[in-house]
Amino acid sequence: MFALGAMRWAKVNGVSVPEELSIVGCDNIEFGEFSGTTLTSVRNDGATLAKAAVERVITLMETDGPLPPPTLTLLPGALVIRESSSRPRQRAWASQHKEKP
Repeated sequence: MFALGAMRWAKVNGVSVPEELSIVGCDNIEFGEFSGTTLTSVRNDGATLAKAAVERVITLMETDGPLPPPTLTLLPGALVIRESSSRPRQRAWASQHKEKP
């Protein structure tokens, strides 16, 4: 939903998506597929995410002593490329804001 809000902001402020600004969502909501400019997004496996979260909560609940250290679990996802993103290229605003040596 935030990505759709960003696309709305870009339209209201005259920023062209994806020519001037690429926007990518992170949850592949259905609205993104049907928006005026279709939204590029990451599709995640909600069932796998939920299972990993529940397993971690159970592990924490069953710990008698100090809590175990935080863990990082990487889950697979897929990039669904649609109209709201493009390859990076030199943009007019970027050349105006280059750092001077």
